[in-house]
Amino acid sequence: MNEETEEKIVEVEETVTIDESQPAIVDVSDNETETDNESVSQGLSEEELDKRRDKTQKRINKLVAQRKESEEREAAALQFAQQQKAEADALRGQLTNLNTGYSAEASSRIDSQEAQAKAAFKEAYESGEVDKMADAQQVMAKIAIEKERLRLFKSNQEKQQQAQEAQQNYQQQPGAQPQQEYAPLPQPDAKAVDWAEKEENSWFGKDRAMTATAFTIHQQLVEEEGFDPNSDEYYSEIDKRIRTEFPHKFEGKNARTQTVAPVSQGKTSQKSKKSVKLTPAQISVAKRLGVPLDAYAKEVAKIDARNNS
Repeated sequence: MNEETEEKIVEVEETVTIDESQPAIVDVSDNETETDNESVSQGLSEEELDKRRDKTQKRINKLVAQRKESEEREAAALQFAQQQKAEADALRGQLTNLNTGYSAEASSRIDSQEAQAKAAFKEAYESGEVDKMADAQQVMAKIAIEKERLRLFKSNQEKQQQAQEAQQNYQQQPGAQPQQEYAPLPQPDAKAVDWAEKEENSWFGKDRAMTATAFTIHQQLVEEEGFDPNSDEYYSEIDKRIRTEFPHKFEGKNARTQTVAPVSQGKTSQKSKKSVKLTPAQISVAKRLGVPLDAYAKEVAKIDARNNS
């Protein structure tokens, strides 16, 4: 019985066929997958590693210092530009205030001088003082020139102000490029220069009466009659009217004149009477002063007689 129950150990052998065409699968245990984290530094001593770390740190510090220096330069440049702009704006503001004050003062002064000259002329006329009338006319001619200069000055100031405002508006737009802050100097009109340089217009700027009359004609043409000051018609009309006002200054030119009542030369006969011809400018002056044309003609006759004597 014991022999039947005795455990028998049987060794069983099993044959396994291996397909060499398939890749072998190897099971690796966990204790064989440990990674060596120090493989990068394998073969380097601790001293060499320290040198490498120091070199890397120095390079980082250098890059940080360069970036910081660049930022400081940009900040300093921006601050300097802002300071320069503030100073330029302040100077422009002061200049604008000075120009505005000058314009107001000059306008008030010219108006006062013009009123005084008219009063002096009227007083001289009423008292029959020919010399004082001539002096008053010269003063009025000078005032006319000053008024035209002031008008041109104001016009240039307005153009510069508009240019500055347009430039500021442009600079405030996103992506706008900085522009020059200085307004260009106004250039004289080429046609005006050519006209003034003509030989027949050599009187301009030299003869005060003719120059003042030219400015008056200019105002009438541009402000009242709508002429374009840059057109050929404008300069033709200037030439035409200046020759009408001063026919004796231009040979062979007939001027439009207006005949007024004959002027009596004292107690002479009817044959001694003569007609005095007033130019449109003289008629305009007489009307502005409120002087009758016949009375004004008498004074013109006296002045002509005095100049011809």
